[in-house]
Amino acid sequence: MNLEHEDMHWFPLYVRARHEKTVRDELENRGYEVYLPLVKRRKRWSDRYKTIESPLFSGYLFIRIDRRLKYYVLDIPGVLGFITFMGEMACIPDFQIDFIHRMLERPETFEVINKVIKTGHHVRVISGPFIGMKGIVKELKNKSRFYLAIDHIQHTISIEVSEYDLELIPENGTS
Repeated sequence: MNLEHEDMHWFPLYVRARHEKTVRDELENRGYEVYLPLVKRRKRWSDRYKTIESPLFSGYLFIRIDRRLKYYVLDIPGVLGFITFMGEMACIPDFQIDFIHRMLERPETFEVINKVIKTGHHVRVISGPFIGMKGIVKELKNKSRFYLAIDHIQHTISIEVSEYDLELIPENGTS
């Protein structure tokens, strides 16, 4: 297949959660141009904090290919599919990829919010006086007040906590 350089475009690729680096490595080993934007985040374990590098967009990476090669990419383990818009593969302009590169050079100038907390979500408080508390979001008054049904006491309380201090957890509460 004769592929011209002008047929190469950036496409967002949806991959298995927490497999972004593995998929990136496999794609690169097969000769594809891949971009996985990574950010350093401070994660809290029960006994310490640790700085880790994690994807800027969880579950996504970017691949520069001719769209005619998409079926070869879809055969790679961990690849779930291309993002589409109105039935077509969503194409990301070069200037937007360049913007992400430039933005990551100055991580102090932006903040990434990957979660959307909604009514019915299971959450855990990860900092502040309510740290470790788990519950179900019953109502969102605004971005800083969540009504949580606390599992163990079967009561609903209103706590004032920032969305940044909550993490989504699986419905069974393990995590």
